[in-house]
Amino acid sequence: NTNGTEETPDQPPSGPVGQAPPKSKEPERPPEMPRLTETVGGVLTRKGNVVVEPALSYSFVGNNRVFVDAFTFLPAILIGLTDIRQVKRHSIFASLGLRYGVTSRLEVEARVPYVYRADHQRARPFNTGAANDQVFNADGNNIGDLEFAARYQLSNGSGGWPILVGNMLTTVPTGKSPFDLKFVESKIDVPSGEGTTTSTFRFPIEVPTGTGFFTFQPSITALYPTAPAVFFGNLNYTYTMSTSESIGKIDAGDAVGMTFGMGFSVNNRTSFNLGYSHRHFFETKINGRKIGGSALDIGQLLLGYSFRYSKQTNYNLSVGVGTTDNAQDVSLNFRVPMTF
Repeated sequence: NTNGTEETPDQPPSGPVGQAPPKSKEPERPPEMPRLTETVGGVLTRKGNVVVEPALSYSFVGNNRVFVDAFTFLPAILIGLTDIRQVKRHSIFASLGLRYGVTSRLEVEARVPYVYRADHQRARPFNTGAANDQVFNADGNNIGDLEFAARYQLSNGSGGWPILVGNMLTTVPTGKSPFDLKFVESKIDVPSGEGTTTSTFRFPIEVPTGTGFFTFQPSITALYPTAPAVFFGNLNYTYTMSTSESIGKIDAGDAVGMTFGMGFSVNNRTSFNLGYSHRHFFETKINGRKIGGSALDIGQLLLGYSFRYSKQTNYNLSVGVGTTDNAQDVSLNFRVPMTF
């Protein structure tokens, strides 16, 4: 240079420069997935946020039932009445849910459902010579059972462990109880060994919109993110409180269940998941005596889609297909969570 001194070229720093940003103390949030059930899917509400979630659901159940009021004296000869009955049930649920983020780990929710249900029964006594079917239809609508839920994130998934979320779901029997329905009687003359006898069949002319029981369902959900997929699983237990009715003390069976599957993110606005749910209900008791054959197994194949319409609004559609005799044939659920 002009003054005869030699410039020293710039040297890279020998160590870190400045200060690293502080690590966030907020727990890692569960990944967002389409909601399949009240305990699987979705994402915890952020602290101080409110989520308003209108929802519309539809379910259909159809099966054939055989009632036998008879006796046999040879394996191929039956004396009495065999009633073959076809039952179809359509249910529509409109509900409004409200969720609030109490902390970064805890959210609470309340949901008010309104239920419309239509039952169609077609019956024909098999061996009375009756040529016409007996058709009994019943429908009704009313408020359903109120639901209250709380969800707490137990771990943040560090160290290769899954994210764990504890759930508590409670239902209050505010809907029309199945024990308070009105019935109509149908009398049929049935041939017997001593001429004819009269058999009486009762058909409901009202439909329930609730279960008639308080229920409490604790569960735990595990989420394991492996981008772009998320594996999930849920274990739950349902405790049903007993109730006293005109026929005695009824103790509906408790239930154990599980759900598992995988969610996949297509892009930053669209995701879907696929899962399976299975619940086993233990036998019902009346006055302490078990009702034979009252245990149930309900299995469903679940498919969910989620689309982020805007920063505040999501569209969420889930489909359930029954895989066991006691399960709903099909169920559809459309939710629109809106965050404020």
